[in-house]
Amino acid sequence: MPRATTRFRRGEPARAEQVNHADGAWGGLGAAVPALAPRYVGVGGVDSLTVDPHKTLSVPVGCGALLLPDPEHLHTAFAHQASCLTAGEPDALPWLSHATIELTRPGTRALGLWATLHHLGRDGVTGLIEYYLTLADGLRERIAAEPRLQLLEGGPWPVACFRITDPDGGEPDALHTRIARRLQDKGRVYLATSPSRAAPSCAPVCATTAPPRTTSTC
Repeated sequence: MPRATTRFRRGEPARAEQVNHADGAWGGLGAAVPALAPRYVGVGGVDSLTVDPHKTLSVPVGCGALLLPDPEHLHTAFAHQASCLTAGEPDALPWLSHATIELTRPGTRALGLWATLHHLGRDGVTGLIEYYLTLADGLRERIAAEPRLQLLEGGPWPVACFRITDPDGGEPDALHTRIARRLQDKGRVYLATSPSRAAPSCAPVCATTAPPRTTSTC
């Protein structure tokens, strides 16, 4: 969802300038799918958008992405030339400290994302997301067909929130947490518990879809 933030320059008081940011951790790349594109009308006008490749593209955890139409937004927030850095050194590459909170490039976290995008291309990314959507539809259908499960949230993105309808008189939150951990220990699926707006005392289980033999987070 888009939200307003305050722009500032490191070491200077914050300026009262509104910047629109959208959190697209899961669904940020959904605009690549024709069936979902109409839901993203207006997103192109935001100043920044975050996406989590480890969720949408199955890239290893640890690589996030921040997309901006104007790199100057990063320079405005982070640009800083420390006195310990030699000003006369040739700049073969941009200073990372002018765009992030980090000074050096942290290993090869972006390599997996680059390789994935290079291998898949735009059509491949679209196909992968559409595959996830198909898996999610099937998961929601199976949840809806199970009498002891209740589907709380779902669609069109590949996330399904559900809960056990009859916890047998036990503590609902503890039951959902215990089941989620038991499945996680098996190593084939990752379920995350989350409070439900409809019934805060009964935490639903949130499941994501991924290809076989992979683990995904919600």
